[in-house]
Amino acid sequence: MSFKDLYAVNRIRMISLLILEFLTSGLIIGVSYINTYQITAIKNRKWQQFIFLITLSLILFIISYAGLNVCQYWIEKQIQQYNHQIRFKIVNHYFYDNKTHSTAQVQNRLTNDLNLIKDSKIAVYTDIPYYLAQIIFASIGLLLFHWSLLIVVLILGSLRFYLPKLLRPAMQAVALKFSQANKQYLDTAEKWLDGLSELKKFSVGSQLSKIMDHASDTLESANIARTGTMQGLAVLNKATSALLQFALLAVTAILVTNHIVIFGVIVTVESFSSYINVSVKMLATELGQIHSVDRLSSEVNADTAVVEHTGELQSPASLITKNVSVKFPNGKIIKFPDLNIKTGEKILLT
Repeated sequence: MSFKDLYAVNRIRMISLLILEFLTSGLIIGVSYINTYQITAIKNRKWQQFIFLITLSLILFIISYAGLNVCQYWIEKQIQQYNHQIRFKIVNHYFYDNKTHSTAQVQNRLTNDLNLIKDSKIAVYTDIPYYLAQIIFASIGLLLFHWSLLIVVLILGSLRFYLPKLLRPAMQAVALKFSQANKQYLDTAEKWLDGLSELKKFSVGSQLSKIMDHASDTLESANIARTGTMQGLAVLNKATSALLQFALLAVTAILVTNHIVIFGVIVTVESFSSYINVSVKMLATELGQIHSVDRLSSEVNADTAVVEHTGELQSPASLITKNVSVKFPNGKIIKFPDLNIKTGEKILLT
C-alpha cells in the first residue's frame, strides 16, 4: 500500500487534486499576506485602500474554501476506490491460497487493519502537499517581510521536524500490537460465542466472561499504549511550537520598532507563525504515523499478492436438497424445504 498505488487509481483526478491543494494553500496564505496591508491601511487611515483589500481578501477566502471542499470530495473518492481494490485482492488471495482463515482474521484484515492504514497512511498522503505548500508560501511571505524572520522559521522548523523520529520505533510497535490485540479479541469472541449453546448446557458462563474480559483488557491496553505514544509526540510538537512563536514575535518586535518592516507585519507574523507551526507539526506527526504502520502495510501487501491457481471454478449444473433437517439437543427439529435450483435460477429463502 503506497502513494504510487493510490495515484494509479485515477491519475488525472490525483494530479488535479494535488494541484488544487497546492493552489488553495497559496490562496489561504495570500489572504493573510493581504491582511498586513489592511492593518497598515487602518493605521494610516487609508479607508479606500482598506475596503479594496478586505474585498479582495473575502473573494480569495471564498475561492479557497470552495477549493478545499472539492479536494475533500476527490480525496475521499480516490481512497474509497483504492480500498475497494485492496479488499478485492485480499478476498481473492484468501480464496485461492488453500489456507484456513478464521472469520475473525478476515474481518480484522478487511476492516480494522485497512481503516488503521487509511487513517495513519493513505489519507496522510494527500495532506502532505497541502502542508508543504503552506510552509513554502508562508516562508516566502516572511522572506518578503525580512530575511531574519525566515531564518528563525527554518532553524526551529527543522528542529521540530527531526524530534519525532525519536518516537518512530515505539509508534511502529504499538500500532502492530493494537492490530494483533484486536485480532485476538475478535478470534476469542468468534470461538466462544459459536459454542454458546454448549456453554449454557455445561453452565460455564463465568469462564466465558473471564476469558472475554482478559481479551478485552489486552485490546484496551494496546489502545492505551498507542494513544500514549501519540501524546508523547504531541508534547514534543507543542514545546517546539511555543519556542518558534516566541522567537518570531521577538524578532518582529525589533524590526517594527526600528521601522524596518511596516506595522501590519506584527499582526500578520502571528498568522504566518500559526500556519508554519501547524504545517510542520502535522507533517512531523503524519510522517511518523505513516512509518508506524509500515509493518502492518507489509502484511496487507502480502495478503494482496496474486496466488497462482489452475482452472476456473465451474458453477454447478443444479443444486438439489431433499429431506434436510437439523435436530437440537432439546429434541426440537427444524426441517428445510426440498430444493431443485437450476443454473441461472434465483431463489429467495425467508
